Amino acid sequence: MNCYFRAPWTRGKIEGCYQSARYMAGMTVIASFPQCMSDCPGDGGFRWENCFTIPFLGLPCFVDTACEACLDTVFLPADWIMSEVREED
Repeated sequence: MNCYFRAPWTRGKIEGCYQSARYMAGMTVIASFPQCMSDCPGDGGFRWENCFTIPFLGLPCFVDTACEACLDTVFLPADWIMSEVREED
């Protein structure tokens, strides 16, 4: 996510602090529990399919979320300034 938002050839824009970490945290939940994206999730609780999605999709996304949070902390001063300038536009 940091590469997407910071690369000049993409359309991503920094609009807030810890933006990449927030996006990846959401993707971690969706990758771990894909039934939350269903129009009619049924019981909405834990399903046996999650025994596969959590370790193989959710865990790698969680590790990436931690890395995104570290990078967002490093870039916090720049992101803070950019997000303040963009809110005025």
